[in-house]
Amino acid sequence: YIVSEHKTMKGVVYDRDPVAAVAGEFIKNYGMEDRVGAVGGNYLVDDFGSGYDLVWASATLNFARNDLDCLITRIFSSINNGGYFLSFQEGMTAEMTRPDNMLDWLGSLLSAGVDFRLAQGEVADSMLRCGFSHVRSMTLSTPMGQMDLDIARKH
Repeated sequence: YIVSEHKTMKGVVYDRDPVAAVAGEFIKNYGMEDRVGAVGGNYLVDDFGSGYDLVWASATLNFARNDLDCLITRIFSSINNGGYFLSFQEGMTAEMTRPDNMLDWLGSLLSAGVDFRLAQGEVADSMLRCGFSHVRSMTLSTPMGQMDLDIARKH
């Protein structure tokens, strides 16, 4: 959608192989193959490219929670000077109990001893540690509940 709204913009959807395959079908159905590609891989270990003006991470950085600085350093390296990194994810507050809608899907993981929760401000702090400047954060009301948007710029 973002690319379709800007005539000269090109984009890449990067996700796990099965998700990238489905994204490729959507891209084809919308006739955007000449401007948007879909690449499968594991962003924790695989190369996800470089030369980007914008990287958007949507509800996924929690999987890198235990090595967030490493991933965000790689993202920083992939972005052109003057480019942006946007992260859209839960930002847990109130001793990691809010927003409560996040606890629904996390409950089974927590009972198994796996904790993927990100505290509010955790991504923004990592962005600053990893070289980004002018980080701005806001909490947004979405159909999924409260979500945080962290925006960082690379100079």
